Amino acid sequence: FLFDLLDNKIASYGLIIFLLTIIIKLVFFPLTYKSYLSQAKMRVLKPQIDEINKKYPKKED
Repeated sequence: FLFDLLDNKIASYGLIIFLLTIIIKLVFFPLTYKSYLSQAKMRVLKPQIDEINKKYPKKED
């Protein structure tokens, strides 16, 4: 649908594909950004988590 809409306005398929790529990246940016923040927080907390896991090892049942 979006490809056909852009095809009527823009003659170059390369430019259409480029614009669609940018649009898709903009749509998914909030999810990507939240994922990046979550990974950064986990990287900061990892030493503390490892220390807690070492202090209280898992008990296998």
